[in-house]
Amino acid sequence: MNLLSIVALLLNIIAGMGTIFLFWHEKHKLKEEQNPKLILSIGIIVFGISLVLHPVISFYEKSKLPKPLTVDAIANAVIAKQKGYEKELQDQNDQIQSLKETIGRLQEDKKDKLKQKALKALANGNILEATTLMEEVAQASSKAIKISARQASTDWVDVGNIVYFSNTQKAHEAYQKAIDIDPSNPFAWNRLGHILIRLGQIDKAKQAYSTVLKLSTKNKIMKSIGYGNMGIVYQIRGDLVKALEMHNKSLAIDKELGRKEGIASDYSNIGIVYQTQGDLVKAREMYYKSLAIYKELGRKVGMALTYNYLGNVYQIQGDLVKAMEMYNKSLTIDKELGRKEGIASDYSNIGNVYQIQGDLVKAREMYNKSLAIDKELGRKVGMAHNYSNIGNVYQIQGDLVKAREMYNKSLAINKELGRKVGMAYNYGNMGNVYQIQGDLVKACKFWQTSLALCKSVGAKERITFVERLIKKFCENSGNTIHN
Repeated sequence: MNLLSIVALLLNIIAGMGTIFLFWHEKHKLKEEQNPKLILSIGIIVFGISLVLHPVISFYEKSKLPKPLTVDAIANAVIAKQKGYEKELQDQNDQIQSLKETIGRLQEDKKDKLKQKALKALANGNILEATTLMEEVAQASSKAIKISARQASTDWVDVGNIVYFSNTQKAHEAYQKAIDIDPSNPFAWNRLGHILIRLGQIDKAKQAYSTVLKLSTKNKIMKSIGYGNMGIVYQIRGDLVKALEMHNKSLAIDKELGRKEGIASDYSNIGIVYQTQGDLVKAREMYYKSLAIYKELGRKVGMALTYNYLGNVYQIQGDLVKAMEMYNKSLTIDKELGRKEGIASDYSNIGNVYQIQGDLVKAREMYNKSLAIDKELGRKVGMAHNYSNIGNVYQIQGDLVKAREMYNKSLAINKELGRKVGMAYNYGNMGNVYQIQGDLVKACKFWQTSLALCKSVGAKERITFVERLIKKFCENSGNTIHN
């Protein structure tokens, strides 16, 4: 107890004594010569002072107490300590929102001492301690008779959400346990789908998102998320028509619900499809719509991603100054947030600009920085991109053996993931290497394979480019291969 508290206590005691004396005086009617009025006046004044001073002191005491951390503050503390998160799954808001929901549930369950300890650990950025505590909670709830299957399942989802950004395997196990306990939990299926995409298990991810849609007939928000994630699966597979259909379904629901973050994410995903199809005008339009909403909401992750997408469009259009501006804006935000996967993508894109400008030393430096982060995080799509980019640098420098080695590494990953767009670029680049080496038979074979894949995904700009190569080197030399 400090000095102010002691003073307040004494004043209250004195005022109380004055009140007692007043009561006694009225009862016994003391004689005038005993003159108690002075004492009474003092008691009344002191009592009044205590009434005024007490709330002031109480306010002072409360102001010194540490303010409870908000959900956003705790989420930022968690993200700052994590390795990063999945760039291929465009709906980053879903991932961050899931973490915030976990934190919110922990805050609400004040009676659970383990959950409160886990919450405190998260606020301090101690992910390992928080995970250990929540695993203990989840294991106990899984065995408890009085706890419902949904609650036990949700506890395991919370474990997965906490480690999602840093420990893929542990998150996968947690979400699978959640589903084993309650197979009708759409949130668990949705989170499992995200992890499966990270692991490159696209078919299983599609099954997970299909289950989300089946379980979300009455939950429009989850249905919107399910459609959006199905769209991303189709994007990875190269079925852009189906991807656009899914994203538009998600957009329609989000507009109906007024979900601004969902709308922003939908616009970004639709922009990516248009960009892949070669419609850069529509792509840029969608990205700027998305960016405007993220700025309005103050969503920095969404802003970083959208700046990256806009940089890609400007780069394709040949405006390298604008492209570099966009990439650096994205990099600044990603470094501020500690988003390693975002930083990896930024480095890769900046490397592309240096490569186009002819600064191959800086380009390879950026690609290797990006590749190191992708390897650390196990981001297979990112690794495939960087191997291909490094291969391009070696090709320009004339080291065709090294270039082909890089392209083959990229191709192996893209085949594993079933990424038709990536495979199309790999086959095209391999064709370029064989053309430089003078082996037009192999070059034309690889270009034809690349062209078939480009057509299957509707990549118009790439189709035109590869067709020109085939016309120039294959058709007049008798090397064209007809299916």
